[in-house]
Amino acid sequence: MVRAAEFIPAGAEIKPEMVEVVSIPAQAANGMATSPEEVTGKVAAVSMVKGQYIWKEAVREGKGLKDGHVVVYVPVDLSSSAAVLAGEVVDVYGIDKAAGGASTAKLLAQGVRVLHSLNQDGNEVEPVKSGGGLSPVPASRAPASVGLEVPKEVAPQVVQYASAKAAYLARRAVPGA
Repeated sequence: MVRAAEFIPAGAEIKPEMVEVVSIPAQAANGMATSPEEVTGKVAAVSMVKGQYIWKEAVREGKGLKDGHVVVYVPVDLSSSAAVLAGEVVDVYGIDKAAGGASTAKLLAQGVRVLHSLNQDGNEVEPVKSGGGLSPVPASRAPASVGLEVPKEVAPQVVQYASAKAAYLARRAVPGA
């Protein structure tokens, strides 16, 4: 069977070095990818942690970026990033600071997919395991830069606010939660 050899963020094209082949009982392999060729060159539909077995439904054809979209990297801190991870969906706001300390928020883009969440070393931020599942990233591993898939027509505004460190992300509610 095939499993992730490293963290693979949702939307990333899967390269051969990102996966490894392992043996598991055949009866447990139903629906899983059985060879690297089944997943390499395809796009991760969901984020996968290191060691996770790859299901055939977890990959799709095509490249990671939607038509008419570009990737904009936004410098962030813990507050402005909402501690998002690759694969999550956010709304992007720009903050206009007025004289006298007042500020207003302007919605720049809705339903934006997070393609990358990078730490200060430029490495992808991975979810951390705790108890029975995955937890949000601790403050010490907060994103320093977030790669957002934005429509081309919105990119100039996002870049403008990002350059002023005035772009903020808001997590979208998870359906059914």
